[in-house]
Amino acid sequence: MVSSEGIAALRNRAQILRNFASQVLSSPVMGLLPHADLATWDSPRAEVCRQQLQTQIASTRQACDELTFYAQRLEQQALEMEHALAQQLAALAIAGQDPFASTKEIPWRNQ
Repeated sequence: MVSSEGIAALRNRAQILRNFASQVLSSPVMGLLPHADLATWDSPRAEVCRQQLQTQIASTRQACDELTFYAQRLEQQALEMEHALAQQLAALAIAGQDPFASTKEIPWRNQ
């Protein structure tokens, strides 16, 4: 049976991924490229460094996009699990069984 704890865990993981992507994108290194212009440093090596910086920033943005996409997938999985849980509980209720007989779903059931 799908559990509410599993659903909450997926949503928590999704939030962690979104927060991490946001932190990476807001880090100071992501704003370095505008400062790596000819007024700062002009030499053949400087151009190589600018190109490498541009490549690394683009790769980092892509990685953050992937984290965000994966977080959305986790949220979708949680939603699907939530619907499955609702269907399971409804089926048990229709069958005349106590859908909350398992104390896993309702922690206060033992009280």
